[in-house]
Amino acid sequence: MLIKLTHLFILDCKDSEKLLKGNKFNSFSRQLAIQAKARGRESVEEITDLDRKDIKKSKKKLREDAANKYKGDGMETFGEAFIKIFPTHPYVQIENYKLVPPENDFGVDGEGIGSNGKVHTVQIKYKYNRTKILGVNENNLTNFVTKSALPVDVGGFGVDLNYRNPSSRSVIAGKSNMTIIHSGKEIHWRANEELLPLCIQLSREHIESLVDQNNMFWNSFRDSWKKSKERLLKNNK
Repeated sequence: MLIKLTHLFILDCKDSEKLLKGNKFNSFSRQLAIQAKARGRESVEEITDLDRKDIKKSKKKLREDAANKYKGDGMETFGEAFIKIFPTHPYVQIENYKLVPPENDFGVDGEGIGSNGKVHTVQIKYKYNRTKILGVNENNLTNFVTKSALPVDVGGFGVDLNYRNPSSRSVIAGKSNMTIIHSGKEIHWRANEELLPLCIQLSREHIESLVDQNNMFWNSFRDSWKKSKERLLKNNK
C-alpha cells in the first residue's frame, strides 16, 4: 500500500534506512533520538563573534532547539503515515489528512475529515520516555484546543466541540474531532479531566498495538517514504 507523504522531514532525515529499520515503534523512536542528537551537534559549528560564556550558552540552546525540531518533525512524519495507513481504524477515523503549513502551525499539526464528515484536527508529540506524563503548559495542549475550536474566519479550524452522531445528530459525550497522538504514557490526569475532556488521546500504547511487528505497516511506510522522497526532490529542483 503506497501513500503520499508530504512532510519535508523526508528530505531532511539523516538516515532513513536506519530510522525505518525493523518493525517496532521503539526502534523508530530510539533511532530518531540518536539522529536528533547528531543534528544538534551539527547546529553549533558556525557560532562566532560571541564571548566564551555566551558561546557556551548559545551552543547549548542551539543543540537543544535543533534536536527537538528534528524529533518533532520525525514524529510528525510518522504520524502522517500512521493516519494515512490506518484511516478507518477505530483509533483514528480520519480521512483526507493533510499537514498544516509550518508558517500556520500554532498548535495544530494536521487536519482531515472525521467520521462525522466534519474537520478533524491533530497534534503530534514526540516523547522518548515511554513513561512520560504530558503536562498542558510544556506541550502547548491548550493552544491545540483553542486553535482547533476557533472559527475559520478568525484563523482557526472550526472544530465542533460537541461531536454528533452522523445519523441521529445526538451528541456523543466525551468525543470530538480533535486527536492528540504522542509517544509518552498519557496526558496528565488533571489536564485530561479538566482541560481536554473532549480530545481523543492516542498514546505509545495505542501506537505500538497497531504497528509493532506489523510488517505490512513498516513495508508501506518504507516504500511510501522512498516514492515520496523522489517526488519531493523532483518538485524542489
